Amino acid sequence: MKDKLPPPTEKCGDMKLTLLTLQADVIAVIKCSKITNLEIVEEHKYEFYQYLDFLYRLKERIGDITPRYYKDILFQLGGDHISLSSQHLGDSGVLALCRGRGLDRAITIALPDNAIGRPGGEAIAERISSSKSLTSVDLHGNNLDSEGGKAIADAISSSESLTSIDLSQNDGGPEFGIEIAKGLAVSKSLTSVNLYENNLGAEGGKAIAIGISSSKSLTEINLARNHLTDSGHNMTGIQAIAAAISASTCLTSVNLEGNGLDAEAAKALGPAISRSSSLTNVNLSLNDLGPEGAKSIADAISESESLKEINLYGNKLGPEGAKALGPAIGVSKSLTRIDLSANHLDVESGKAIAQGLSNSKSMKSINLSYNFSYADREQGQAFRKAIEEGIPVNTSLTNIDLSNN
Repeated sequence: MKDKLPPPTEKCGDMKLTLLTLQADVIAVIKCSKITNLEIVEEHKYEFYQYLDFLYRLKERIGDITPRYYKDILFQLGGDHISLSSQHLGDSGVLALCRGRGLDRAITIALPDNAIGRPGGEAIAERISSSKSLTSVDLHGNNLDSEGGKAIADAISSSESLTSIDLSQNDGGPEFGIEIAKGLAVSKSLTSVNLYENNLGAEGGKAIAIGISSSKSLTEINLARNHLTDSGHNMTGIQAIAAAISASTCLTSVNLEGNGLDAEAAKALGPAISRSSSLTNVNLSLNDLGPEGAKSIADAISESESLKEINLYGNKLGPEGAKALGPAIGVSKSLTRIDLSANHLDVESGKAIAQGLSNSKSMKSINLSYNFSYADREQGQAFRKAIEEGIPVNTSLTNIDLSNN
């Protein structure tokens, strides 16, 4: 179809597009200079998305359109910021968007939860490669496979403008991670990558580690819930990522939430955090570090000169883990925020934490919520008192969360 429609010849009122009579309907519609209401009858679910480019060219003539989500899409086409979440686009819809040149001017593109697979991913990849202005792409919650990942990776490699990409919840698997890592390694502009919940496994983790080590621009990566240790307790993925953290000179933030990390993983991560000259933010929440893992992280907190924030929520640290972390909080010169919520602490560990807080010159915020159940409310109150009484000399602290204790 050509970019321009034939000139209109008549005014129209209500018009209808029906799949079975589409050719005749289109001929009737393009004659209209003004359409009061254009009704789209979808006899098969979302069948008309392949005609988005046609509707885009008609949009100046359309007063109203059904279904309503078409109007939402048409309103944005050709703009700087395209945001079409959960619109059931599928591959045909994305191809129509690209064919109709609705994404040509975009600076940001957000198409989450749209059932986009390989063909749609390849079309968006072409847009990334060809654009000199596109900075951000959000494709979370789609169905990109390793082939779609390869196309995206090639686009990341060649783009000079893209700084952020969200590929979370695509269930891409290890091969997907391997392909994305190739683009990550050579990109000159990419600073932020979200790979949350992609089932990367240890093999995917090892590949991503190479990408992190090689990148000269990456500052932030989200690897949460990716089974990086695999079900067989394969440590090679997390060990490779630890080495990459240590080697990178630009990485500032890493999210490793919910990856089944234990004390052995902490032994690899602790020294990496200590050695990194750039890392400021680490999320290790919802793992299984335990008391021994807490000791490795405590050493990292004590020694790091860059770490500002660490999240240890839900790690079964227990009293012994908290007692190790207390002195580390006190000696750290950089740490400003720590989350120790839901870690089964006790009154004595509260005293150790309070002592660390009283010695700290940098700490601004600490979360100690959900460490005591309602059944242990007396212990919880004693814990709260120990914290409150132990920090009167701290001059930097601005926030303490002791709720639900």
